[in-house]
Amino acid sequence: HNRTALRAAGLALAAVTFPQHPEAGDWRQMARIFAQDSIGHWSIEDASLYHPIWTYAMILYADAMGEQDFFRHVMTRYYFDYYLALLAPSGGIADFGDSDWRSSWPYFIVCFERGAREYRDPKLRYGACRVYSRMWEEAGQPDHFGPCSYFIDAYDWVDERIPPEEPTTGSQEVLEDLAGKKVVFRNGWGDDATFLLLNYKPETDYGYTPREYLRRTICVEAEKAHHGHSDENAICLLMHNGTVLLHEAGYRERLPNGKYRADLYHNRVVVRRGEPSDRAHLLAFLQDGGAHKPTETQKIEFITFASVEMSRTRVIDRNVGYQWDRTIVYLRQEGMFVVFDGVEFLHEGQFTLSNLFYTRQVLRHGPGYFETAIDRLREYENRGEQSLLIWFARTGDRWEGTDETRRYYQDERLVHQTITATYQRGDLVAFCTVLAPHGPQEDVEAFAKRFRVPAVDRWPRAVGLEVLTNDGTITLGVKLDLSLETLTENIRPRYNWESGRTRYGAVETDARFVYCAEQGDTLDYAFTEGVRVRYQEREVFAAQPCGFPLQFFEPETQAGTPKWRAWESRMSR
Repeated sequence: HNRTALRAAGLALAAVTFPQHPEAGDWRQMARIFAQDSIGHWSIEDASLYHPIWTYAMILYADAMGEQDFFRHVMTRYYFDYYLALLAPSGGIADFGDSDWRSSWPYFIVCFERGAREYRDPKLRYGACRVYSRMWEEAGQPDHFGPCSYFIDAYDWVDERIPPEEPTTGSQEVLEDLAGKKVVFRNGWGDDATFLLLNYKPETDYGYTPREYLRRTICVEAEKAHHGHSDENAICLLMHNGTVLLHEAGYRERLPNGKYRADLYHNRVVVRRGEPSDRAHLLAFLQDGGAHKPTETQKIEFITFASVEMSRTRVIDRNVGYQWDRTIVYLRQEGMFVVFDGVEFLHEGQFTLSNLFYTRQVLRHGPGYFETAIDRLREYENRGEQSLLIWFARTGDRWEGTDETRRYYQDERLVHQTITATYQRGDLVAFCTVLAPHGPQEDVEAFAKRFRVPAVDRWPRAVGLEVLTNDGTITLGVKLDLSLETLTENIRPRYNWESGRTRYGAVETDARFVYCAEQGDTLDYAFTEGVRVRYQEREVFAAQPCGFPLQFFEPETQAGTPKWRAWESRMSR
């Protein structure tokens, strides 16, 4: 895909440079044919290394061929905004797919500069300046910059009348749930910002002809065609206070397929049939041929409130036989993330489920928790003194452990929580994990005791967590089974308070997601898709009933209480 774009650009430039050459007409036609699958279309790739190469080549092609409408295409503008949304505190675009730490940064500079000029967008200029300043600071020598042609183009295309302007966007979808299929959580754009990237993009269902061509001409068995990893629902990057705390697997280490593309090399849940014979060496059991496993994915939810933000994304693997929802909750004030995973089985059988996170060092560990740190990513020495506490809720017959492997071209440590059992169709397994960045002075053992699992009357189809803070208690609840509340009777609405009510410790609600923060004499709460919320037996929110017309049976209009899509408020206790 990207090489075709580069050849289109090269042929177009050759035809313009040597217009009298007897083959110039053929070069022009071939360039146009090569470019047709890219101009005005989505990229079929899912790798941050290759995205800007493709965009840069298409700019060169459009300039050479006089394609004046190139920048008017919706898809063209999309990718400039897409790259900016993925700009991490490191000063580079977060890596995912066949990429390495801050890959292709000269391409991003030249793309940002041209985009800023075409769209008169100071935020794209900020992207160019941000990437350039951080890369220059760390490269230190001009010979580390690679070919100069990118910078010549950036110099030619820059418009310094457009001053750089730092974006104010917070957490967001990148950029939607059909082509981009990513979520970024952030609390700023500076060096010390908190940043988490979730990727839930499967192999696309568009671009059929180029994807099939790739499958028939090169080895892409280990990839989403093309250059994408088996990273559906994976956390690709987590940074806090300038420190990388979770990162991607890397491109590959050997041909034809390499190692790092497979699902077991990513920060995600991995499902296998059968049972490991040696619990101490889990990766030997999870290792398979490494081929990409086709999946379907979709966004269920993304919403931001004043104190809490959350996303819920779904992966369906029909071959292995499971449906997996990953809900990520960002507690902004506490600077931590809570990850709720619910895996529902589509077939019966014996399965092993492993909730995987990769690091370089396990500094200490205790019952259900690991303090981890990453000292380097190959030659890059990690900045800051932050560590990451990974805390697993210990429920059911499961075990935690570590394993060693080679990942990202270096020795790394796997931290996991795993369960093996025989399941029936419709059974559900729940994981709850806390990812808590912290400084070197933190008492990790005491920190781990701040998290506890409340009594949940519908577990494992609903799961909750309590977080003890300096000011009070935060209670989170997630309904993993979204059909749990559905009434069998064919009336509207197909739910009511009684069918959906679920207790999470002091909180009782029918909402799909609930957040309650007790702070002194006040209670902050937020929820999605709910009729009622109660806290310590006191009603804090209740929707009002109304009429639902167009019923199948008489009377045509019946009374019912609708769910509110979402709400947040504060009340005195």
